[in-house]
Amino acid sequence: MLIPSVIGLHFVLLLAGPSGEGPLPPAATRAVDFARDVVPILEARCVACHGPAKQRGGLRLDSAAAVWKGGNSGVVAIAGRSAESLLIHHVAGVEDAARMPPKGDPLTGAQIGLLRAWIDRESKESAERAIAAGTALGWAMLPLKRPDVPAVPAEADGRDGARNPVDAFVLEKLRERGLRPAPEADRRALLRRLSVDLTGLPPTPDEMDAFLADTGPNAYETQVDRLLDSPRYGERWARHWLDVVHYADSHGQDQDRPRPNAWPYRDYLVRAFNTDKPYARFVREQVAGDVLAPDDPEAIVATGFLAAGPWDESGLMGISEDSLDRQVAHYLDRDDIVTTTMSSFAGLTAGCARCHDHKFDPITQEDYYALQAVFAGIDKAERTFDADPALARARGRLEALLAEVRSGRGKPEPDQALLASQPQAEAAAVEAAWRAAESRWVVPEPIAWQSKQGAVLRPLLDRSFLSLGPKPEKDVYTLTLATDLDKMTGLRLEVLRDETLPMNGPGRNTNGNLHLSEIRVTARPKGAGGPAVPVKLK
Repeated sequence: MLIPSVIGLHFVLLLAGPSGEGPLPPAATRAVDFARDVVPILEARCVACHGPAKQRGGLRLDSAAAVWKGGNSGVVAIAGRSAESLLIHHVAGVEDAARMPPKGDPLTGAQIGLLRAWIDRESKESAERAIAAGTALGWAMLPLKRPDVPAVPAEADGRDGARNPVDAFVLEKLRERGLRPAPEADRRALLRRLSVDLTGLPPTPDEMDAFLADTGPNAYETQVDRLLDSPRYGERWARHWLDVVHYADSHGQDQDRPRPNAWPYRDYLVRAFNTDKPYARFVREQVAGDVLAPDDPEAIVATGFLAAGPWDESGLMGISEDSLDRQVAHYLDRDDIVTTTMSSFAGLTAGCARCHDHKFDPITQEDYYALQAVFAGIDKAERTFDADPALARARGRLEALLAEVRSGRGKPEPDQALLASQPQAEAAAVEAAWRAAESRWVVPEPIAWQSKQGAVLRPLLDRSFLSLGPKPEKDVYTLTLATDLDKMTGLRLEVLRDETLPMNGPGRNTNGNLHLSEIRVTARPKGAGGPAVPVKLK
């Protein structure tokens, strides 16, 4: 009998790659980020069958939590062990695993390498945390928990000790990465950094000298209080909020007309920061201030937040209300309001759900259009307001009284409350003030008149003129008028209609239109000779 003798045995295990031959592509050696590197691969090749709309085999691959959780067949990714993970086997088509995706080109070796690197870098604990967070509404939606302040002992030189809880968290992360904080800034650099950060301006020489001379234990705190009390603080930090809500002094879009009355919202923000307005009130005033506090002018101005972004004047004013383009413009305008509101106050990119369920945040397309419905009643326009609360209250009282008066029109008996002595006295006082300030308009006497292009100007009994005869495309009328007034404060030109004109006028065009482009006025004392003096019209 021959007994085989084994001198040595060497096994090599080869895993087939995407083509069915060769080793499994190696894991990428560079740092891999899930959102940056892995999500684009999964979205392009996997989510169509394993996403929100469809989950073949009970498997979703549209989030890290879903990848770690797996499907009906169990886990598909084993933290720290990519070579043993079913996900890698399937995308690489190794052994008995069906290659995925079943249609189209297979994943490249570089793509598989990124997936492997991400799986290998994760630990079992981090995967479990991702699953726990993913089963809720997302990490940003989890209830806040106050963490324990890490104990960070000072170094031997005493330089790196934590002075407050914030220091402790920063120092812990620095030491995890083998880093140490930079040396403490000198007093000049410290005050400059503080001043630029809080007000955007460097300290003046006097402010610097005062800080350097202050050797007290609260010298730095004193400077913080001084800068927070400065009006420049609100101007500096309101500017950041204006960026958040993409405020502008013009509409944007193709016409980009200026917004001469946008500035009250800007000033509201400056006041809010300088007065340290509570954040909850700050939010409520901007989203619904006119409803929650209709008598507060400050709250009315705050709603400028809803109109701070771009406005498509062409789409929202220049076309018919029932047109499709007009409806599209309305939806786009509300989309801007929704996305700005959610990004500013909730930190969520809700606009993604306008076209599909959000791929990362827990916002469905149904949620998005429900949010649009909240703002569907908003129309952007110029809105008057009284900055003085007392004046605003008085105006509201008078407007209510005016509405009451108008509601009584046509009734046989007037409201007796309006005939009381106080309303009657107020009405008499207003009428007297109007009479005192009222201008007296006088129609001057025509002395001479002329048409440069030969039209016939016929003076009428009421001292107006009717143009007859030739109808040139352009003409210049010169009128000489006389008045006994020794002081004039205004000039008014009235264009009248007449039944002898086409379409009753007031112009002589076939459609009754006219275009007046310029008026020039000269004056001289009545009966005096010499040239007339040009009069500047305001």
